[in-house]
Amino acid sequence: MSRYLISDMDPMVRVDRSTTPNYPRGMIGGLLYPEFEFTGPEEFDVLLFRWQDLLCQCVEATGEEAHEYLKKNRLLSSRLTLSDLLAIRVRGIVFYRQYFSGMKIAAWKSIGKFKTSGYGMLPCVPYLYEGDKDRVDLGWRFLVHKFTREYYAPGFEKDYQ
Repeated sequence: MSRYLISDMDPMVRVDRSTTPNYPRGMIGGLLYPEFEFTGPEEFDVLLFRWQDLLCQCVEATGEEAHEYLKKNRLLSSRLTLSDLLAIRVRGIVFYRQYFSGMKIAAWKSIGKFKTSGYGMLPCVPYLYEGDKDRVDLGWRFLVHKFTREYYAPGFEKDYQ
């Protein structure tokens, strides 16, 4: 059972922005946008996400191309952070399947720089997906890779800078 006092199907998500989320140890290069770390609403309704800005709606693109698109069109500041993903994740698999079935939800304001062997530092974006054993998992994807149609970049109606 969820630790929330709301039902598993309630579309409201509450986010704790008072502390820095735990980032992976391999992310030694820090965040690309540290100024966005604590930005965003304390509570949001997933039904009100801006879905018109789908990341790879029609074609596959690299994460670098998607990132440039979000920056060029001034959409980055209204995207999700890692804290938002963690708040969605804690709601559990029933909630995730209800609102995000078949989707991988990326948090573009929390791009981190990871050290790789042979390639130096590469940027990665965190995302949620439906994992094995009926759970919601958190992954990190290098921006040099292709982002297929199941990757989404939902955003809020308001920019948070």
